[in-house]
Amino acid sequence: MIPLDGRLPGTPGSTRRRLDRTAALWPVRRVPRGAARTAAYGLAWLLLEAAVMEAFDLFYWSDSNAPRHTTGLLVPVLLTVPALLMTAALASAVRLDTSDRRRHLLGRALSTLAWAAAVTASLMALLMLFIGAADLCEMTAPPVPAHLEPALMVPACLVAALALGAAVGSAASALSRHRMGAMAHYAVWIATAAVSVFLLLAPILRASPTCRPVVP
Repeated sequence: MIPLDGRLPGTPGSTRRRLDRTAALWPVRRVPRGAARTAAYGLAWLLLEAAVMEAFDLFYWSDSNAPRHTTGLLVPVLLTVPALLMTAALASAVRLDTSDRRRHLLGRALSTLAWAAAVTASLMALLMLFIGAADLCEMTAPPVPAHLEPALMVPACLVAALALGAAVGSAASALSRHRMGAMAHYAVWIATAAVSVFLLLAPILRASPTCRPVVP
C-alpha cells in the first residue's frame, strides 16, 4: 500500500519530485491505490456534480417566459446520502487491514452500497432537473455567445475550479510546512473546487439566454 503521505520509498529523487508535482496538481494521486482511490474519485464526482446541478437549478432558465420553481436544496440533499456513504467507504478503505477478512468484506460491501446509491441519486437528480425545466420556453432558443454557452463553459469552469483547488491545497500544505496529510490535502482540494465551480458558473448561467423575448 502507498503511504498516506503519497511518497514512494526507494524511488529516485527525480521520479519522486515528478510524482510530487503531479500530486500537487491532482491530489487524489496521494490517496492510496485501490478501493480508497476509487472512493476518492467517487466522492469528488458527487461533490462537483452537486455544485454544477445546483448552479443550473438556481440560475439557468432565469429569463424563462414561464414561472419556474427551483428544487431548492433538494438536489444537494438527495446527493448527501451517497456522499456520506462514499466518505465512509473512503475512510474504511484508508484504514483497511487486508488480513482481517471480515473487515475487508464489510469495506467491499460499503463501497458497493456507496456506488449504487451514487448512481441512483445522480440519475434521480438529473431527472428532477430536466422535469423542472420542461416546457419553460415555447420558442426556439436564441443564439448563445461562446462565453455564455453552458456546453463550453461547464468544462472550462470545472478545469479552473480544480486548478484553484490544487492551488489552495498547495498553499495550505506550504503553510503547514508540508505536514498536511494526504487526506487533508484531498479534502481541501475537492471542497475548494466544488465551491469554486458553483461560484464561477452562477453568473454565466444567469446571463446565458434560454428564451427569446416575447413580442406582444
